[in-house]
Amino acid sequence: MAGITLDLRRSPAQLDDACLDGLADVLSGCVSSGASVSFVEPFTREDARRFFEQKVAPSVACGDSDLLLAMVDGRIAGTVQLACDTPPNQPQRADVRKLLVHPDFRRRGIAERLMREVERLARERGAACLLLIPVRAIQPNGSTSGSATRSSAAFPPMPITRRAVSRRAAPFSTRCWRLQAHKPK
Repeated sequence: MAGITLDLRRSPAQLDDACLDGLADVLSGCVSSGASVSFVEPFTREDARRFFEQKVAPSVACGDSDLLLAMVDGRIAGTVQLACDTPPNQPQRADVRKLLVHPDFRRRGIAERLMREVERLARERGAACLLLIPVRAIQPNGSTSGSATRSSAAFPPMPITRRAVSRRAAPFSTRCWRLQAHKPK
């Protein structure tokens, strides 16, 4: 995991053209490699940039979301959002959105580093439950990679609901982690 740095973005000034271009590269790379992240082909880099400009940047600007970047050699290799704009009856919850790692940077522990930091940020914001809908990326050869599930003893997954979308679609399950107070080592 050497060479990976995490960068938290909490203001619109931090989402400059270079950042938006890097985020667009990650999202378009993930979609073109078959990741099921709410977008389907044909999907252009411009579509990806527009998503970050129109959906993510406003949420970051108003403080509803944190945007976390994983950087490798000055390039955005992965990203995840922590959304805290939950309904009034669920102030203890935060949502994990768009955990993405560019195909060129997979199998380096980037998603795990992003998730660990998201858990820390959720605790910092006072969340007691972290919600994630995991999916598997479909590789060009038809195999799947990643599960976005956590197996940490400190954050055991608790299934809330499980349903298959169809026989052809991959089943998904919603996961909620009860966040425990951080215990210093």
